[in-house]
Amino acid sequence: MTETSAQPTFQSEPRMNWKRILLGIIMGAIVVGVIAITFWYLTRPNETENFSITSTKTATSSAKTATTSAKKDEIADWRTYTSIKYGYSIKFPANLGDSDEIFDNPSAPRTYFGKKLFLFTIEVQETGQKLQDLEKNLSNPKYVRINNYDAISFSGPANGVFEDGTKFAYLLINKGKLYSIYFGNTATEIQKDQILSTFEFLD
Repeated sequence: MTETSAQPTFQSEPRMNWKRILLGIIMGAIVVGVIAITFWYLTRPNETENFSITSTKTATSSAKTATTSAKKDEIADWRTYTSIKYGYSIKFPANLGDSDEIFDNPSAPRTYFGKKLFLFTIEVQETGQKLQDLEKNLSNPKYVRINNYDAISFSGPANGVFEDGTKFAYLLINKGKLYSIYFGNTATEIQKDQILSTFEFLD
């Protein structure tokens, strides 16, 4: 009787399925990508709101620029009066309705702008006083700024109007000179403010 020797049986290790691994990696990458895109979409800035805000700011800025330009345009054709003798310059409307709209009073250091309409006048006198010294002698004095210069505004004793028809009055002092600016009752508030905004000392 022939004996058969038993051969040992070895179990082969399972082979790694690379196709499944690769497929799993691809599927995982897709899932991560979808999650990332979804998160970005939900947390991204609202483009419509940003556009509206930008448009509004731009429109507001344009409106301010247009308003400033409009104000400059209103006095663009105004004439400039310069007094070397009294050391100041000022602008005024080109058409005051009078052929001799500017003239100097020979008996007083006063310049009239609009002889018949009496739009405004500027008088210059020597002084050793300060604005504070003049305040006590004025009716309803108020400290104001005229084109970055310190000044005092005051009104007439009778309902704010002087006997000669002056409606607005201002005082400035520069280098020992007192500048008195008077506006007649034909001058409007807007016109007065525009004229004063152009007043400058030459030094």
